[in-house]
Amino acid sequence: MEYYKVAAKWWADKLRKLGPGNFNNGDESISGGVTMALDTMLAMNSKPSDDAIDLFEEKLAKAIKEYLEKQDYIILSVDYGPDYILASIAEKSGLSTRCFPWKTTMWVRKDKVSVRAGYGAPIKVIFSE
Repeated sequence: MEYYKVAAKWWADKLRKLGPGNFNNGDESISGGVTMALDTMLAMNSKPSDDAIDLFEEKLAKAIKEYLEKQDYIILSVDYGPDYILASIAEKSGLSTRCFPWKTTMWVRKDKVSVRAGYGAPIKVIFSE
């Protein structure tokens, strides 16, 4: 599978598996737990349809490929909400931006795709030539 399809599929799979694990910000206090629970509940109420996720995956793969025709790498990230690229594609696909996993960063190059999924998580290579 091509690098841009691997990257887009990873994000789509995260949206398909929406749950509490997507909203860990590393705050282990009671208020942090309440915030995480509330945001999880709101995200679950905004759970996207499979068709919307499929459209997002298709549009994101195309966008990544186009970006990397012009530059060496792209970074896709979510703090508490997605960056401009992810958010604009989500909007065009009918997805709520509430559904994206917090504290997640992906680095995409044509020869390597790496991701840190969540607060303090290790970086994992999900594609390498």
